[in-house]
Amino acid sequence: MSMEKKTGRPENINKKSRNEKVSNNLKHSAGAQTSKLCPVANKCGGCQWIDKEYEEQLRMKETRFRKLMEPYCRPERIIGMENPLHYRNKVHAVFGEDRRHNIISGIYEEKSHRIVPVDSCMIENSKADEIIVSVRQLLKSFKSDHITRIRVMDCCVMY
Repeated sequence: MSMEKKTGRPENINKKSRNEKVSNNLKHSAGAQTSKLCPVANKCGGCQWIDKEYEEQLRMKETRFRKLMEPYCRPERIIGMENPLHYRNKVHAVFGEDRRHNIISGIYEEKSHRIVPVDSCMIENSKADEIIVSVRQLLKSFKSDHITRIRVMDCCVMY
């Protein structure tokens, strides 16, 4: 028995395929070009629209959001921020080693477990970036000849 909402649409529609279509459209629009503002934007995947004007980003995001939500509700307008940089307070950092066994920190490359070294991110809180760099420095100071490899360590900083 299928539950129906006010729209008359079945509740158990295939949400995954709709999300995949929107995600694929985003990837095609982002392309594999190098960002002017962020040197790792093409690997990171965290800010595909970093080179677009903020007003254009808001319009595109609102269009995507409406496509996803309109079958279920009537979404309101998206209200933009005064300063769209360094706003993300929850930061997920990854620590590991590079090929030369130097301790690195950063983010996972999109769709992989390769670490992209990042010292400063334009969307992450600046203080959180400082904390991550400090933790990486501490890890370097703990390294000795007896430790040849460290396990990849995930860290979440909330500021």
